Amino acid sequence: MIQLAGVRLPSKSPYSEETAKLIDEEVRKLVEECYQKAKHTLMLNKDELVRLAELLLKKEVVFRDEIEMILGKRGENAKRIAIFSRQPMP
Repeated sequence: MIQLAGVRLPSKSPYSEETAKLIDEEVRKLVEECYQKAKHTLMLNKDELVRLAELLLKKEVVFRDEIEMILGKRGENAKRIAIFSRQPMP
């Protein structure tokens, strides 16, 4: 069944409603995990992000060397790299 504007409509799905519920639950878990990782990454880098935001408020254009002064060069900061590994977050 598909729900559209509060009305349940029949669907021609190749799988059962129970399977659809399992898929929905797995998708919810994946989205929540990605949300938590993104939130954790932002919190880990909050100071740098605030400095970058302040610079952007002062200047309309920010060049790479200015960003690198705040964030460091790519791959230079281990905490940014570690966040994308499959290890559990603290």
